[in-house]
Amino acid sequence: MKGRLLITAFAMASLTTSCEEMPLTQIIVVVDSNLLVPDDIDRLHLLVNLPGDPERRVINGALSASGPDSFPRSVALVHRGGSLGPIELRVEGRLVAAPRIAQELSFSFRPQESLMLQVDLLSSCLGFPCPLPDTCRDGECVPVELPGDYLVPWSGMPPPAMGGRRPVDAGASM
Repeated sequence: MKGRLLITAFAMASLTTSCEEMPLTQIIVVVDSNLLVPDDIDRLHLLVNLPGDPERRVINGALSASGPDSFPRSVALVHRGGSLGPIELRVEGRLVAAPRIAQELSFSFRPQESLMLQVDLLSSCLGFPCPLPDTCRDGECVPVELPGDYLVPWSGMPPPAMGGRRPVDAGASM
């Protein structure tokens, strides 16, 4: 059975079966950055690969002109059946359609848990290539596979942005 995934913008309706509410199995991906918009990056590009599903999901979002509304951006990955993982995610910061910075991550859903995955695209990783299968996080080459404690319970709101800006929805849905 192929895994199915629902990718939605930040606002989500709860899943109900009969009259009982079932907890969602989901991961809220929160992308933040200290890069300048539009000088360093002007677009986010996310690629999602699911286990057993040859179709790659793509999420694109233009970033607003410089200012407090550029970051963070959020998108929900909602599990709708099949294997819980691993999920492979590539988050790119692009400038005029060309990747400037990227982070690769591999993780899994946890049954009936709403979790948050914080992805920070930091200037310390600009032009900092890492050998496969590593990726750059905070200026260091680290494994793509995330430790179990990297995903934290979702509180309902993303953490404050770098510099104290308010969170913004990614503006994309699939």
